[in-house]
Amino acid sequence: MRAPGESNPQDMTRRWGKPAGAEGDDSHGARMDRVRRPAVAQRQAFEQIVSDHRADVTRLVQRLLAWPADVDDVVQDVFVSAWTNLRRFDGRSSLRTWLYAIAVNRCRSHHRRRRLRQLVFGGGQDEPVDAAEPSGGAAERERRRAVRAAVRALPRRLREVAVLRYLQEMPIAEIADVLKLGRNAVEVRLHRARERLRPLLRDWVEED
Repeated sequence: MRAPGESNPQDMTRRWGKPAGAEGDDSHGARMDRVRRPAVAQRQAFEQIVSDHRADVTRLVQRLLAWPADVDDVVQDVFVSAWTNLRRFDGRSSLRTWLYAIAVNRCRSHHRRRRLRQLVFGGGQDEPVDAAEPSGGAAERERRRAVRAAVRALPRRLREVAVLRYLQEMPIAEIADVLKLGRNAVEVRLHRARERLRPLLRDWVEED
């Protein structure tokens, strides 16, 4: 099932260079004002935050967990955690970075629980649910399927940086903030992810 507004993954397969940087959060100050309102107004403010960011967080969770069937449950956990910790948001990062960090942690917890269930109860990997195919030619649909299969094949640590960089189109510095890593560590993981992805996507990658 495709998240609302699922973006085109062409940039991931066109080149391995720096993607277009995500636009800054022009309303960051206004959102900080919402966070700091009295408790009686916080719920309404938080509903607006959910409305503004739910589709983007859903796309991120889908990609980090390789399109699981229970993506909506994880997204709900992300926003429950955000609501619980709303007063801890101090504005030193953008609201998007803060929500992405929560989403990454919720996805890691989900991954651990899933592996524990498999260890205790047996069985293989959960069957992923492919995103609904958007309109487009056969070649573009095949490109999307190839990207999803390649992302699923990455180990978690490499999948995180690849998804944030090439699918969510985040700059290196923001990825480092989300993952609580140094810039060099992010670049090393990206290099390893590219090395894994290149043979999987060799029919689609346009080298510079």
